Amino acid sequence: MDKTKIVGIIDGLEAAGLVSRRPDPDDDRRARIIEPTADRRPPTADRRKRLRAARAAVRRLEDDFLSALSPARCTMLLSDLHDLGGEPAARLTAGS
Repeated sequence: MDKTKIVGIIDGLEAAGLVSRRPDPDDDRRARIIEPTADRRPPTADRRKRLRAARAAVRRLEDDFLSALSPARCTMLLSDLHDLGGEPAARLTAGS
C-alpha cells in the first residue's frame, strides 16, 4: 500500500477525533506515534466511514504481508501472535 494512502487514512481518523499523533521521543526525525483517543462521542456516519476505510487498509496490508508465507507458516505466525497477546508491547513500555 502506498505511504500517501496510509497518511490520508490516518489524517481522516485524526480529523474525526479517533486518533492523535505525537512525536516519537526515541526518534529525533519525523517519526510520530499514533494513538487512539479517549473520545467516546457516539459514532457519526463520518466516523464510521473513516473506521471502515482504516479497517479495509489494515486488511490489505495484512494480506500483502501474509501472502509471502505458505498457508502453514501463516497459521503458525497467527497462532504465535495470538499466544503472545499484549505481552511484547507491555515489555517494551516497561523498558525491558
